[in-house]
Amino acid sequence: MSIQELVINFHMTETCNFRCEYCYATWDSNNSQQELHHSYSNIKELITKTANYFLNDNPIKQKLGYKTVRLNFAGGEPVMLGSRFIKAILLAKSLGLNTSLITNGHLLTNTIVSKISPQLDMLEISFDTADHLLADSIGRVDRKKLVIPSTPKRNCI
Repeated sequence: MSIQELVINFHMTETCNFRCEYCYATWDSNNSQQELHHSYSNIKELITKTANYFLNDNPIKQKLGYKTVRLNFAGGEPVMLGSRFIKAILLAKSLGLNTSLITNGHLLTNTIVSKISPQLDMLEISFDTADHLLADSIGRVDRKKLVIPSTPKRNCI
C-alpha cells in the first residue's frame, strides 16, 4: 500500500463561535481549561514530536509509503485562538510539515488570511447553508446571529 500524503488532524480546541447541534468536536466541558492550546510550549512539543516521528523513518511510513505529511488544524474553530493558532501553523511549516485548516470561515479576516495563506497548503471551509433560518435552527450562527457572509439577520435573503 502506498499513499502520497499522510494527513494528521490536530483538533486544537473545542472552542467555537458556532454551536452546531450536529458537531462532533465537543469534549467534556470540565476539560476545557486543560486544552493543549493554553500553553504554547505544549503545542510546540506536540508539533515537534509529530514532525520528528512522522517525517522520519517509522513503521507507519514503512507500511503506507507516504511521501509527505500534512498537519490539518481543526477544532472547534482554531482561528478563534488568534496568535496561538498562527504560531502553531508557522511552527509546523518550519518543521517541514504541510499544513491545512478546516474552518467555518466566519473569522477569516484579511489580516488573518494574509498571515496564514503563505503557510497553508490547503484551506477547507465548512459550509452548510446560505439560508439564515436554517443556519439559525441548527446552531450555525454566532452569538450575534451572523452567518457567512457576516451579514446581520435582517439583511439576509
